[in-house]
Amino acid sequence: SPRFVAGDGWPHAMAAETLARFGDELEVAWRPTLQRFLTLQVQGSEEGRSTLALLRHHLHARGDPSPGVLRAVLAVLASTDLREDARAIHCPSLVVSGERDTLAPASAGEWLARAMPNATYSAIAGAAHAPFLSHRAAFDRALQGFLDAR
Repeated sequence: SPRFVAGDGWPHAMAAETLARFGDELEVAWRPTLQRFLTLQVQGSEEGRSTLALLRHHLHARGDPSPGVLRAVLAVLASTDLREDARAIHCPSLVVSGERDTLAPASAGEWLARAMPNATYSAIAGAAHAPFLSHRAAFDRALQGFLDAR
């Protein structure tokens, strides 16, 4: 998604207040907040439970994330708007969305694919935010089809 928060002319994202609240919650209790974020990654996905277990398993595999880095990432997400930059990407690109994504809605992926001159769009049915994890076979088919067309 070229923009992570909703705003003027961009309804395809979460409200800025929602992201700010998430940042506030990180300051108070970052572990449970991060767990809730993982849950949002798979919310609505047909394969949500198994994907959530995988994400939770790997979350701390290399140690705890830095709260400072988490804050910095949220600041980038809150302030970045790459809609105009997307129009300048002319290389063949595949934009993949989960049709049930609540973090970066499929409508954002559709917009992005239309904005990029040589993009192909693929929505993964039944998937949420991480279709490359939860719906690997469907993601692989979309990617293979894109590559075969090239």
